Amino acid sequence: MSVSAEARIDIDAALAEVWAIILDLPRYGAWNPFVVGIDGPSTAPGSVLRVRARWEDGGDNVVRVVVTRAEPPAADATGTLRATLAYELIGALPRLGLLRSRRTQSLTQAPNGPTRYESREDFEGLMRAFVPRAKVQRGFEVHAAALKARAESGG
Repeated sequence: MSVSAEARIDIDAALAEVWAIILDLPRYGAWNPFVVGIDGPSTAPGSVLRVRARWEDGGDNVVRVVVTRAEPPAADATGTLRATLAYELIGALPRLGLLRSRRTQSLTQAPNGPTRYESREDFEGLMRAFVPRAKVQRGFEVHAAALKARAESGG
């Protein structure tokens, strides 16, 4: 059994523009009130990132994650574009099987349509009950709204 949080929003911007914002790690603090910092070499699979989240109550949480998927925009047979970035928690808790966390951010854009942003994180393990699910859920909603505002303002 897992605990999860998710958010989705339609963005009136090209998928490539939204993807570029997601990959621009050094600028997260300029536009994102939830994920206020990401430090790391790149979003290539295997890259280790340090992610700093700020809760609405002002508290911070810092985690280390490893990128597991980074699929750049590609069109399918219908012309629908898709892109995906995924990562998972690393460190003592997952190594000991106490808490595993996997987050996936997906973009989808049908021809001439808005870009749909979806984010989901699943938490598993003995400590999943201690995950502040309501805070994570609210953070994802704030993150999605901020991404929409950033992309629709011209990035």
